[in-house]
Amino acid sequence: MTPPEHFLLGITCANIFYSFLGIFRKNWYTYLKLALVMGLVAVSPDVDSFFGHYISQDPYVGHRGMTHSLIGVAVLALIAVFFVSLFSIVLRAVIGYWKFLVRFFKKKFGAVESPEVIWKYVVGPFFPKQFLVFFVFAFIAGVSHLISDLPQPPSVWKGIPLFFPLKENGVFVRNGGWNLIGWYDIKILWVLIGACISTIPLVILSRLLSLIKLKYVKYIFIPFFSLIIIFNTGVLGWIANYVMHSRYEGEAKWYEGQMKIVDVLPPDIKNATLKGKTIFISLFRQVQGGK
Repeated sequence: MTPPEHFLLGITCANIFYSFLGIFRKNWYTYLKLALVMGLVAVSPDVDSFFGHYISQDPYVGHRGMTHSLIGVAVLALIAVFFVSLFSIVLRAVIGYWKFLVRFFKKKFGAVESPEVIWKYVVGPFFPKQFLVFFVFAFIAGVSHLISDLPQPPSVWKGIPLFFPLKENGVFVRNGGWNLIGWYDIKILWVLIGACISTIPLVILSRLLSLIKLKYVKYIFIPFFSLIIIFNTGVLGWIANYVMHSRYEGEAKWYEGQMKIVDVLPPDIKNATLKGKTIFISLFRQVQGGK
């Protein structure tokens, strides 16, 4: 998959997890923070495209190297959650934020200037339990990237070093390269776009509904979130089934098949697809420049 597909897959997973936990807890963690972390980590293993030698099989300097491993995505998830949490300090330090919530703080704590309040809401966003939860979800988003890469062609890398730094006979063990699907897929891209466009407004609406302080409002969330989970899980199931029944038989043939899909798309979607493809290829070539 390409970075846009990985990112959308991370957002889709975030929608599922947010909805699942929303069933059991009305006021859960900020959705935008969760979506941002999972979306970024889902695409972050491809950061190795920007350094070293793109087609090198050395996992330290080549593409599909150590960032495409379980250890790699764990480190990337930890970094992403740390910096997103760190950024929240900046938001908490904004004077307007304090003015907006001053009544809330006074009601709950009595004095907003107390050291305990300042530490809890400004300096100390790294609450262990919340940090761990976000790390687990971010790690899962990273794993979604690895799973997505396994069915693709082996190319010069012969798969991905899933269990890096595991070696066999002095050579790093690589997994995948199943030749089930090409490097990109128009159907998967638009299915994920459709899923996100359909789900994100509903999830944001659920966040707004959570602000309603009525006794029985919480029971609305159970069927509401259940439908979101069922829909997005169905999307992931469709993608898995589609991939398992596909077969990559060479770049030329795959391109031909993808263009046939593009030709039957509605005009606006077709034009958007072709323009997006042109932009992405241009960026991709710039990344590969000199490698």
